[in-house]
Amino acid sequence: APVPQPEEGVSLAPPLSARDALVTWLRDQGLTAHESDANFVLFGPFPDRDAVWQGLLDAGVLIRVVGPEGFLRASIGTPEEMDRLRSALAAAIGR
Repeated sequence: APVPQPEEGVSLAPPLSARDALVTWLRDQGLTAHESDANFVLFGPFPDRDAVWQGLLDAGVLIRVVGPEGFLRASIGTPEEMDRLRSALAAAIGR
C-alpha cells in the first residue's frame, strides 16, 4: 500500500523552536550545544559519553553516539519526546 503523504504545505518536521529550546536547556545545564540548522543538536562534552548514552537508553531514549569524542547527537522530536530526553539526560548526568 502506498505511504500516505502530508497535504501540500504541511510539514511533518518538528518546529525549529523545539530545537532552539533544547539548545538553550542544554546550555543551562552547563553543556556545550552547537548551533544547528538541522533537526538535531550535537552536545556535550561528557567524560564518558557511552555511560550517558546508556543511561538515556535505559530510560527509553535513543540518541546517536557520533561527532567529536565526548559528544552525543539528539534529533528533535515531539514535545513529549523532548521532555523525556531532558528528564533522562538530567538523571544521567546527576542534575
